[in-house]
Amino acid sequence: MCELHHYGARLQPERVRISVIEAADRILAAAPPSLSAYAEEQLAGKNIRVLTGSRVAAVEADGVALAGGSKVEADITVWAAGVKASAWLAGLDGLETNRVNQLVVDTRLHCAGGDCVYAMGDCAAAPDGDSGRMLAATAQVAHQQARYLADELARRLDDKPARPFVFKPQGMMVSLGKHTAVGSLAAVVGRSATTTWKAAARS
Repeated sequence: MCELHHYGARLQPERVRISVIEAADRILAAAPPSLSAYAEEQLAGKNIRVLTGSRVAAVEADGVALAGGSKVEADITVWAAGVKASAWLAGLDGLETNRVNQLVVDTRLHCAGGDCVYAMGDCAAAPDGDSGRMLAATAQVAHQQARYLADELARRLDDKPARPFVFKPQGMMVSLGKHTAVGSLAAVVGRSATTTWKAAARS
């Protein structure tokens, strides 16, 4: 999106208009609100319109129809709306799945309806053992779940009590186009992320 602005809108700004449609009340919902606000501010500075709280009702040939009845006209529509697990997961006998085919698990990553069956990563709808909120299907969540399960299964073999999986956020980084990024990584938060992003890109 931001790259499209950089290579297209800067050449013919009168012909290229970019809109971001978000069903949630803010973009980058997994990030702190301050970072969402900063990202939206940066996008506005690039003349990119952000429509939050706008649920898509239909994608049509000439644009996107919103649930509220309005329409965003567009020649090109890029769909980037979430993750859906493989359909075959919904066909596993006795295991509960959600509307996007993820296996429903508890805070120990134990599958609902399955005896000694566990799931992790993108295929699991997993709550955080500390906050109870559903975890996003990201690489760092899956990585921590893998380490947790390896340890927890060993504990089970040793008849040790089960412990819940608690996700420990390691930060995030999102490019907002050339020379701009937003994120939080260890002690680097907000605007300082631009420098960190450049360093990471060069490494």
